[in-house]
Amino acid sequence: MGWIGVSPRQGFGVEFPCEAGPWIPVKAVKYGVVPLVLKQLSQHFMVPKHEVVPQDKAPEVLKAFHATNEKIPQILANDPVIEEIGAKRGDIVKITRHSPTAGRSVYYRIVV
Repeated sequence: MGWIGVSPRQGFGVEFPCEAGPWIPVKAVKYGVVPLVLKQLSQHFMVPKHEVVPQDKAPEVLKAFHATNEKIPQILANDPVIEEIGAKRGDIVKITRHSPTAGRSVYYRIVV
């Protein structure tokens, strides 16, 4: 049995069993064999809306919650959605989630 994926010599260890042979480039794989990767992660229905709070509005957000940059919850700079929206360390991100019970809830995170 062969494997579909990128050779481990290229630094990738993701392998998918198949009958095709030793190694097939990921580009050559037909639909359904390898999970499809979304071009924009933020378009997935399970990912809440993320947006960067403008620098001039950030002090207002912190004041409204009686918080400082050290007290606000954090989100990592290497989070896939944070990378997608282009947020940098120190930026405040507004996350809007939809819930059947609460309706809409807004959370703020600082990028670290």
